Amino acid sequence: MVMWSVAPELMDIQPYLFSTGALVDQGVFEELARDYVPQLYDCMQDLGVISTISLSWFLTLFLSVMPFESAVVVVDCFFCEGIKVIFQLALAVLDANVDKLLNCKDDGEAMTVLGRYLLQKTKSLHFIFLFAYFSDLCCSLLKYSI
Repeated sequence: MVMWSVAPELMDIQPYLFSTGALVDQGVFEELARDYVPQLYDCMQDLGVISTISLSWFLTLFLSVMPFESAVVVVDCFFCEGIKVIFQLALAVLDANVDKLLNCKDDGEAMTVLGRYLLQKTKSLHFIFLFAYFSDLCCSLLKYSI
């Protein structure tokens, strides 16, 4: 499997991911969320969800919140395209759940909404093909060309 063949490379970048890199990625994601989902940004800041999801999703490259078969596709795309894939996926997930998230009363409810979405939607074959062929075309379809 691809994951096991890149394990040594992951160990080399692990210190980056858990220190400076995570903080930088959180800041970048907050700026992207402000730009691309402005109607949701203030609500998510009030609930403290943006920093929570960005840390969880980015440190694990979505492996902790998706079915394994889908998450490894994300990891493959990450190694091909870089961190922009993770930002684009995170923005697409937020965008797909705007209405539900705006009605959330606390961070737990928002995290439940996002968790259910990731578990349900990423099981579909459409998701697998979307990320298997991730390119600038797919980025423009998702509206988040970073």
